[in-house]
This record gives sequence, C-alpha cells and structure tokens, in this order.
Amino acid sequence: MAKLHHGHPMEVHHQKEHGKKSWLTYLFDFFMMFLAVFCGFLAEYQLEHKIERDREKEFIASMVKEIKMDLKDIKTTEKDSVRCKYLDSLAIIIFGGDRSLKTVKKIYDMYYTYATYYHSYVFEKFTLDQLKYAGNMRLIRNQKVTDRLIALDGLLSNLRDQEMDYRNYMIDNMKVGSRIMDRGSFVKDGKLIPLKEALKNAKTLSFLTNDRQTLMEFGNNIRFQSTILKTYHKKLNAIGVYSDSTVMILKKEYHLKNE
Repeated sequence: MAKLHHGHPMEVHHQKEHGKKSWLTYLFDFFMMFLAVFCGFLAEYQLEHKIERDREKEFIASMVKEIKMDLKDIKTTEKDSVRCKYLDSLAIIIFGGDRSLKTVKKIYDMYYTYATYYHSYVFEKFTLDQLKYAGNMRLIRNQKVTDRLIALDGLLSNLRDQEMDYRNYMIDNMKVGSRIMDRGSFVKDGKLIPLKEALKNAKTLSFLTNDRQTLMEFGNNIRFQSTILKTYHKKLNAIGVYSDSTVMILKKEYHLKNE
C-alpha cells in the first residue's frame, strides 16, 4: 500500500506567515486612502475657489457696465442745472414788484416751466444691491474695491435723500403757487389750453391775489427751491467724478480690457 506523503510542517507555517499583511502595509494603505480623499477635497476646493473668482469678476464687469450707463445719464441730467438759473431769475422778478402784463406772463411761463417739475434719475443699482443684500460682497477680495463700492452706495443713498428733499419742497411750494397762479384763466370751451398758446394769446392776466406778503413768501420759496436743487446737482456732479474714477480702478484691478 502506498504511503501518503505529508508536507513538511515548517513549510505550512511559512505560507501562513507569508499571507499576513504587516502593519507597514496597513499604514501605507491608510495613507493612500487619505491622500485620495485629500486630493479629492483639494480638487473640489480649487473648483469652488475658481467658481467664486469667476463670479467675482462677473460682478465687477457688471458694475463697470452699470456705472458707465449712469455716467452717460448723469451728463444729461447735469444739463438740468440751468433750471437753478431760471428759478433765481423768477424769484428776483417776483421780488421786483412789476405786475405789468408782460412781466406777469413771464412769471407764469417761468413758474410752470421750471418750478413745477424736475429731472429725476434712477441709478442702475441692480449689481450693487446684489452684492450688498444677497451676501455676495464677500466675493470681492480686493479691500480697496470693496471700500469704493460701499462708499459709492453711500453717495447714492445721500443723493436720493437730497432728491426727496427737493421733491417734497417743490410740492409744498406748488401749494403756495396754487394760491397765486390763476390757471383757470387758461380754460376755453371746457378745455385747458396749452401754456405757451394761452400766454401768447392772453390780453389780460393777473394773480389770484396781490397780497404782498403772500407774493414775497412765494418768491422766498422759489429762491430756496433753487438752493436745494443746486445742492442736488452738486452732489450729482460729485458722484459723476467718483464713479468715473471707480470705473478706472475696477478695470485696472481686474484687468478688464473691453468693458
């Protein structure tokens, strides 16, 4: 009968020892796993960082576009500053006391042309509001740029307050004017005749009252209305200068060539 051959006991023990992983192998595997996770985290962080930098530049480019639109309209609005000159002239004519037909026509014309409305302008603030109220200001890394945008927002808010002061004063002044100016004399066949046409054809024209105190109050109000408007235009001009320099800084800091 053939005998079964048994392997050497030491050989089996050696094979078992060879199949076990050493602590260095486990440590290496752990390190490789950690490195893979870390690299994935780093890649995700870099991607998020790039997205935020792209958004930052998009916001700045949009700001430049909006500010340049404002600058263009500011130049147009500044032309309305001539209104102050006519308001001053109107006050002087009222103070003068001449109530001839020619002078009264001039007062009517200047009052309704220059004292009863003004050129209001709404600034492009969509991007600035997005930065301010939607938490996107944190994307602007450049502190100098952040300071400029915050300062610009403050200037615009201050200008808005000045505009509202003028608007409210103008409305109050129109209430005084309604006690003096006889617009009803410009009605014909149940229709209100356009001012220029009515003044041209008017043979007689007077005020609702010739009370000197009321007329002097009216003249004083017109003069003060001019002063408030001058302040508004002065602040508007300052914003134009500041906005122009802001555009230059933004383009320089963010290397915007074609904005």
